[in-house]
Amino acid sequence: MTQGHTIRTHAEDVHVEVRLDGELVADARRPVLLEETGLPTAYYLPKADLVVDAK
Repeated sequence: MTQGHTIRTHAEDVHVEVRLDGELVADARRPVLLEETGLPTAYYLPKADLVVDAK
């Protein structure tokens, strides 16, 4: 493993909305964040927070 490379995941108390062409497709209140050295933070949303009737 390369020294200095870290990967961290944690639940965050933040509101995240995901829209596609202006339509709400996900609405999460507690996403899991993945932070990895040298990369932008990725947000993982629970399946239950997906809007299933999105077109």
